[in-house]
Amino acid sequence: MLYLAIETDDIGVLAVIRAALPQGSRLHVGRVPGRVPEAGLTARQRQILGCLAEGLSNKEIGRKLSLSHFTVRNHVSAVMRLLDASTRQEIVARMAEAAPDPGTDDAEAGS
Repeated sequence: MLYLAIETDDIGVLAVIRAALPQGSRLHVGRVPGRVPEAGLTARQRQILGCLAEGLSNKEIGRKLSLSHFTVRNHVSAVMRLLDASTRQEIVARMAEAAPDPGTDDAEAGS
């Protein structure tokens, strides 16, 4: 039995790994708790994330970004899939968990 930890936001990498595994092998994929894979998001999806953190509705986000609320809904759905979240509140909670603690200073941590 072999355990391998790979940190990636690229679904294509997982497809390549699956294809390379011998027949009968199993691949278990999970997410690191509290991590928001922003590298896998488009610039627009990161904008949508910021608006979700502000608590804006799809219509409010649409007005703010000059988008249809239907387009916003599609972006929110895509972000939820990427983050493996089932609600908007879960997305915001994960963003809060992944954010650095404002009470810690990296310079002080090294001393």
